[in-house]
Amino acid sequence: MMPLLHLHNGITLGFMAEANFDEYWQLRMEGVTARLQAAQQIVSHPGTRGTLAENLLRELIREFLPQRWGTGTGFIMDVERGRSKQIDVLIFDQFTASPVYRDGELFILSPGTAHVAVEVKSHLDIDEIPRAYNNICSAKQVDPDLMGLIFAYDGVQPNTFREHVTTWMSRAGIPPRGTWPDQVYNMRQEYVAFPKETTENDRVRDDTRFSVAKSIDPVVRFFLTAVLSRLGLTNLRPFMRAERLEPDLLFEF
Repeated sequence: MMPLLHLHNGITLGFMAEANFDEYWQLRMEGVTARLQAAQQIVSHPGTRGTLAENLLRELIREFLPQRWGTGTGFIMDVERGRSKQIDVLIFDQFTASPVYRDGELFILSPGTAHVAVEVKSHLDIDEIPRAYNNICSAKQVDPDLMGLIFAYDGVQPNTFREHVTTWMSRAGIPPRGTWPDQVYNMRQEYVAFPKETTENDRVRDDTRFSVAKSIDPVVRFFLTAVLSRLGLTNLRPFMRAERLEPDLLFEF
């Protein structure tokens, strides 16, 4: 029977019993993915497809953020004019700090203003893996306290991902591991890359190895849990538990 809530003014509200949040999150992201796939059927330009992927993920994030947090695309720049590459999604505190520059959805932020940086890929492959890694590294080099994430709607399978990351790692001048993305998510291929160890304030160490595991919980919930936890929005965590990975790691790098 559906439980009822009786209000003092005589109104009675009905609620669904035992809400299935697992199915809810799956349906939510299927809707986002369907919108992206529909657009890709009629949009052939890779840059436009990438912009659609960014916009859809940004819309999803915004639904869970109180007004304190702003989102946009842009750069991190310090007073010496050290500047990151352009980041697809920046989440920043707009109540306690002002952008250095703003034009619509484009921002230039000083270090300490942004809390999360996300590179968004519709297909994470041999070309996009080094690009996404380099962009996040550039942001964390300017602002070491930043959490850097990569979110992919689809892409190569885990073993191929490892091959491409290993190739990127072998290049000259690769930044230290402490500036690498904190986590990588591939929604369609259902795997997550994460550091084996972090410092007391959750920074990636320069000697950290990264693990890759298949997810049991939906990948998008791992992503949203990481973002909201970094922003201190822990009240939603019971509704989107994302803790279950396959017990056997696929590999480390």
